[in-house]
Amino acid sequence: MLLLTAQVLAAGIAYAAEQDGGVTAKILKSLVKVYAVSSDPSYLAPWAMLPENQVVGTGFVIRGQRILTSAHVVANQKSVSVRKALDSEQYPARVIVAAHDADLAVLAVDDEDFFGDRAALEIGEVPELPLNVEIAGFPDGEIPLITRGILSGLDYRKYCHSSTYLLAGEIRAGITTGFSGGPVMSGGTVVGVMMQASRNGTVANMVPSPVIEHILVDMRDGQYDGFPDLGVVTYKPDHAREEAGHEGSMGGIVVQHVITGSSAEGKVKEQDILLSISGYPVGSDGNITFRSGMRTDYRYPVEMKQMGDTISVQVFRDGAVRDVSFPLNKRKEDFLLIPNEAYDSRPSYFIFGGIVFSPLTRDVLNAWGEVPAGLGDDFPAWPAAERRQIVVALDVLPDKTGTQHADVRGWMISEVNGRPIGDFQEFFEAITGSSGRTIILQDQKGRQLLLDRAQAMDSNARILAAYGIKEDRSPDLMHGTIASSR
Repeated sequence: MLLLTAQVLAAGIAYAAEQDGGVTAKILKSLVKVYAVSSDPSYLAPWAMLPENQVVGTGFVIRGQRILTSAHVVANQKSVSVRKALDSEQYPARVIVAAHDADLAVLAVDDEDFFGDRAALEIGEVPELPLNVEIAGFPDGEIPLITRGILSGLDYRKYCHSSTYLLAGEIRAGITTGFSGGPVMSGGTVVGVMMQASRNGTVANMVPSPVIEHILVDMRDGQYDGFPDLGVVTYKPDHAREEAGHEGSMGGIVVQHVITGSSAEGKVKEQDILLSISGYPVGSDGNITFRSGMRTDYRYPVEMKQMGDTISVQVFRDGAVRDVSFPLNKRKEDFLLIPNEAYDSRPSYFIFGGIVFSPLTRDVLNAWGEVPAGLGDDFPAWPAAERRQIVVALDVLPDKTGTQHADVRGWMISEVNGRPIGDFQEFFEAITGSSGRTIILQDQKGRQLLLDRAQAMDSNARILAAYGIKEDRSPDLMHGTIASSR
């Protein structure tokens, strides 16, 4: 039955190929179905992994005998395999690069027979919009489908997989989850990769070709560096323009803050007005015109640079226009006090006295669902030299020494024994390096929690055994030891 279905489908494809100049056949020669077995970490019980699950998606062959697909299809994977369209054999594959921020991944297949009859699709530029496009994928199981839609816009959007804001395309078409990672085609070239669909399936987003090319260029040296960022915080009040003596007709937005350690530090100053980025004039709305009739966020030309590239910036300062340039040496995620979703890695944790401590991340917030009351009231929006991470109490494992701390879930710790804590490593070292009888944890409001050090240490083995936990700390902290309680 499956063989008959494939034969009938192949005949239909051959007929369609004659009608569309061979585009359909070209797509099918490149299309593959991707199978991944994954296991996600538990962020509320960070020593544990969640049950395995199988994820399927679409991929397609690109130059260099590589396969491009969505990163969310292969995230936290334990194994990956691929199958050619209209074929029954699965081939083992491996992830070369997973650019989770852009929801793209590049796969390799080591079996030389796989690429023998495969045709690589070329990445092209997005023409003028609106644009009729073809989208290919495996929405209903084993049989590939090519459907049509309209690419109606390109704009700066939040990528669901990573919570990162990048350029994205909006497509109006009937799209389901099986299309994830599939090519979006126009004129025989790829203009995007399917990323995420709306709940009703009528609107979907794609990763556009400029972002795809950025990833492919980035990975040429064998590693993925990510998207650079200026490291400035901006705002757009009109009165600031007047106070600076800047003519409103010149456009531009005001620099509120330059983040410590950023690429712009020492080159751009607070209250500067950003007039242009890499030759793109910045409007008073914070947008640039990046193609005829289309505008998007001023960060776009920065992010299309590679790490280490030099960026040119024009600012208005002290009544004059100034041109500055500097190398881009920091990524977007370097300026997040609360990191976005992470994949292919295990979360950090430390258990002491029955309390589970961890850095605060987007994954932790997602796992909590309902954020604990008061969390986030006091921490700043970006990291600083003195505070690079937020340390929180994730949970309490009830024990005769731990039940008294049941109300600390979601509590942020800023000091240990009067010592300010800059990140989770410093917190861990402050606890394990302590030799006093009492360990005092304190938050930014001065509220304290006193832990009897000897009692907490004596309870650790009992608590770990009771909950079936092998280690009281994550592998990244394994080198540390707790000083003697005596």
